[in-house]
Amino acid sequence: MKHNKIGREVRMKGIITPTDWDDDGNVTAVAVATPSEDEYLVDGGKLREKLLKLIGGEVVAWGTLGLEKKGSKTIMVNNYELLGDELEEEEEEFSDEEHSEDEDFEQEDEEW
Repeated sequence: MKHNKIGREVRMKGIITPTDWDDDGNVTAVAVATPSEDEYLVDGGKLREKLLKLIGGEVVAWGTLGLEKKGSKTIMVNNYELLGDELEEEEEEFSDEEHSEDEDFEQEDEEW
């Protein structure tokens, strides 16, 4: 990330991934991993605690880009939308329809 992007408001899509744990194995830090394989550590903000509970969830996140002293890219998330719930419902509906069609097809096969 070029330094001129620091402080810029962005919108990104990615998966919430754990990046740090406490001694008991609880996740204490997360990142947004994008399809282009960039990783943005979630840096503070009001929504950080909510994002800690969304490990593996696909989100669209809006926030401000930053850079840690170690050089890691960060995002202070101002808002997000969880994408997985809607997709799972659609997949369930599709698989139910597909299953009933398969049963009809098998019955037709037996008649031949």
